[in-house]
Amino acid sequence: MQRKVLAIFEAPTVFILECTTLEVVSALGINPELELTILLRKDGVMYADRAKKIGSGADRMTAGEAWKSMESLFRGHIYAVKEDIEQRGIPAKRIVSQIELLPRKNVAHLIDENNTVMVY
Repeated sequence: MQRKVLAIFEAPTVFILECTTLEVVSALGINPELELTILLRKDGVMYADRAKKIGSGADRMTAGEAWKSMESLFRGHIYAVKEDIEQRGIPAKRIVSQIELLPRKNVAHLIDENNTVMVY
């Protein structure tokens, strides 16, 4: 049985999108033995905005481009809290296509169904 891991990102700080090397994503649990789910909430939902610029210098890209580059490394579920998206004024048309909006009332259930929860 796969171990289920939930990684919750609450702030747009150094994040998986800014460091998408195989070593980094493996350290976060993206491997065949783990089922990883990512939840963006609070200010972390800024990573759901495909137009958000991330990184610096020559590595600067949009969050949409970064999520796209991760598709081959990450096959888990990605959620963002719907109410947090709305509070920050991110229009639905700018949400990254790989991200599913999750009502805040369903967050507790998502936490309960995972074996391990990490909050960043």
